[in-house]
Amino acid sequence: MSSFIAHDDNYGSNLCIPRTFLRPENVRYVAILLPEDFKYNGFFAELAASDYFYSILPQLNHATNPWIQRLFFYCTEQKLILRVVPVTKAQYLEHLQKLDDWEGHKEKQ
Repeated sequence: MSSFIAHDDNYGSNLCIPRTFLRPENVRYVAILLPEDFKYNGFFAELAASDYFYSILPQLNHATNPWIQRLFFYCTEQKLILRVVPVTKAQYLEHLQKLDDWEGHKEKQ
């Protein structure tokens, strides 16, 4: 994880703190929330996704799609940031079915 969301009585809740800022003597505990029926926590999911993106870099090198070019740039510069949102496969597919692009096209099923 690159950062933690923290609660501090002096500064408030939901502070985003870089992990390199924290020292063991300054932290009382860390909690990782894992929704029911999920097999992996957010840390593992980010690690797996990151490994996947870096492993496909050779295939992205000559892409013409601007979004793929952007992904290639951020991966090669090691600036790729991933955030995990725990949803089931059914929830994710439902979300994709509701989306459309700026020309009103839906995702093909």
